Amino acid sequence: MRNFWSLFKKEFYIYINFFILYAVITIFLLLSGYFFFTATVRFDTFLIDEGVSITEGLFRQFFLDMVHVVCLTVPLLTMRLFSEEKKTGTIELILTYPIRDMEIILAKYSVCLAIFLLMLCITGIYPFLISHIWRLNIAAILSGYLGIFLIGCAFISIGLLVSSFTKDQIVAAMVTFGICLLFLTIAFNAGWAGFTGQKILVHLSFLEHVNKFGKGVIESGSIAHCVIFTICFILFTKESLKSRYWRGLK
Repeated sequence: MRNFWSLFKKEFYIYINFFILYAVITIFLLLSGYFFFTATVRFDTFLIDEGVSITEGLFRQFFLDMVHVVCLTVPLLTMRLFSEEKKTGTIELILTYPIRDMEIILAKYSVCLAIFLLMLCITGIYPFLISHIWRLNIAAILSGYLGIFLIGCAFISIGLLVSSFTKDQIVAAMVTFGICLLFLTIAFNAGWAGFTGQKILVHLSFLEHVNKFGKGVIESGSIAHCVIFTICFILFTKESLKSRYWRGLK
């Protein structure tokens, strides 16, 4: 555990001195603020008079938009996790330390997750401001944030794995974005896959799960999907690092 915290502090220090981090945070907050403003105007202008609840008419749309913001910004957070180490050659030095691979992986993952959680918490100011105008269903809002957090966990694990394959940060970011977008939209044309295939694709789609969370519906299946997905990609990353044995890197 001591190794984990030492690695965590080292990675965190590197991130806070990483200019792109502040650019990513700025983009995340600007986009999330824009989408919240748009959802609020839409709700106030068109939906409130129709008797649509604020959870359904405002926050569900906000969380659906937010997951796309997460899809865009998380790859920029994760692109340097292993790619930079490979480019500078420090990865081989780190992997020769008496430290378990999983400690290295979890330290890097946890730093990204902590930064993502911080960005997500800052957006909590939006419902706080709205609460002065309309009465909110706090449970439904927390449910939506839980969904975004879990999907963020899954996307970070994708970025972690992709960065372990390449030295190029731009390539890592682009491939991560592509995979994340695929798992968001995989159910768009699910009808062609037949009844069973459609059910599988819908369950794999993160967009379907965030739609449920945004409505205030917390299903164990949605939570399990995100958690298992995250664990699998972390384990895949461990196997990716193990491949150095085949290549004679250790």
